Amino acid sequence: MSSEEHKKGARKNLKYGIITVSTSRYNNSSSKINVPEQVDDLSGEILWKKVEGGGGKVVFYKIIPDDVGKIKDTLEDALGNNIDVILINGGTGLSKKDLTIETVEKMYEKKIDGFGEIFRYISFKDIGSPAILSRASGGVIGEKVIFAIPGSPKAAGLAMDELILKEAGHIVKHLEEN
Repeated sequence: MSSEEHKKGARKNLKYGIITVSTSRYNNSSSKINVPEQVDDLSGEILWKKVEGGGGKVVFYKIIPDDVGKIKDTLEDALGNNIDVILINGGTGLSKKDLTIETVEKMYEKKIDGFGEIFRYISFKDIGSPAILSRASGGVIGEKVIFAIPGSPKAAGLAMDELILKEAGHIVKHLEEN
């Protein structure tokens, strides 16, 4: 079976949520701001443009600090909305303040191991050995797919172009078959 045959029936026109995890961006924002370009969130802006360029729609956007409680509460808030795919960017590094992966992976019902593995592989092809620092992760909660990706603009674009936009509809289709 070809890749295209396997993806037959993949969902189109998906609804996305974007969560940017960055204490510095959060400190420079206002709770009333709901678009990334107004708070200098370049990665969030790239994700938003790629979603819309790929035929999807952003229906949830929030900037939050690197804080376990805020990450958990915001993800739960997004899960309560009519969203198919949640993109979390930032907080995936190795510093003590980077808590995204530790938080979201505990919430997954199922982990999509291949997402992180392949993201690191394509990152390696792009930037070389620093790709081992990436802790990108994908998982499922209910009928929603979550992708946690690095906060760099280049990583955001790479993840969207090479993996997320190509597979999100296919993953959502499988989740809805339960």
